[in-house]
Amino acid sequence: MGKGISHAQGWGQLVLALKRRRRFPQIGFRPYEGGGIVARVKRRLIPRAEKLWLRWYQAVHPKSLIHFPWGDPLVETHKPDRRYVATLHQPYEKWESGTLDWCRQVGGIHTLTEREATYLREQVPGIKTRCILHGIDIHFWTPTAVPPPADRQRIIFCGRYMRNLPMFFRVIRRIREARPKVEVEMLLHPEFRFPPEMLPLPAGVKTVGPFSAEGLRDFMRSAWLMFMPYDNVTASNSVCEALACGLPFFTSRVGGMDSYSQGGMVLFGNNEDDAAFDAVVRCLDDPSWRADLSMRAREAAVKHLDWDVIAAQLDSFYAEIFSNPI
Repeated sequence: MGKGISHAQGWGQLVLALKRRRRFPQIGFRPYEGGGIVARVKRRLIPRAEKLWLRWYQAVHPKSLIHFPWGDPLVETHKPDRRYVATLHQPYEKWESGTLDWCRQVGGIHTLTEREATYLREQVPGIKTRCILHGIDIHFWTPTAVPPPADRQRIIFCGRYMRNLPMFFRVIRRIREARPKVEVEMLLHPEFRFPPEMLPLPAGVKTVGPFSAEGLRDFMRSAWLMFMPYDNVTASNSVCEALACGLPFFTSRVGGMDSYSQGGMVLFGNNEDDAAFDAVVRCLDDPSWRADLSMRAREAAVKHLDWDVIAAQLDSFYAEIFSNPI
């Protein structure tokens, strides 16, 4: 583990941070997505290989704790075990029907937001669960020494999963009418197709990418702000990357966003277009407020999202589970 891990692979960085604290052989396999034949074959074979590996490892080390950092698919592929710790990424509204019962029978559940941890405590009294935020490589994702120029203001948006695209376009149209020089760039997968009702794109809006990790960093560093409303969300690489780059982040207060709103983030109600419009325009018109948001975003990332901080919290969670077995 550790070889070939890029800065874009956030959970690979967690592996390295954990290895700096203790020696371990592996913390799980990442599920493969996609519709290609290679992805389908991997989805079929890797869970089987993982089960064989687990049987061997647990036979040799019967008291070991196994951490699955992509825990959501385990509900359907692995029988629960008190020696398992799983990280759940999805909002609880999207959990499989058997997730709660599965969680009752494992050693501990790591959530990425306090919202999901609270829900688990309410539904499964006595469960060992802890909210530990998604991390980021704060040494790679950094602000530039010179802030973006005020005479070229760019608003950016990344990805599509659980994003509130209708709200984004409603507000962007108003912003472009009020500030026609503002540029808007959306980083989307090349195969993504907008629904017909969203076309044509508003004037001044264009799609870009894909980027390398370095290109994505430059994309964020050179923007004025990120405006990306969600319908629901737990954690997001884009959120953590933006904050670490000192990019002011404007989004809807849904899902677990309150857990990540430690500084540099501006929240408003979902589909509250007026509040979103007012906040974004204020940032466009007030460079000093933008600079303050940028500073606080970076400070929050360093304090709360550094992978070494996350690894220390996970290490403490492991110790809690070991010291108080269910």
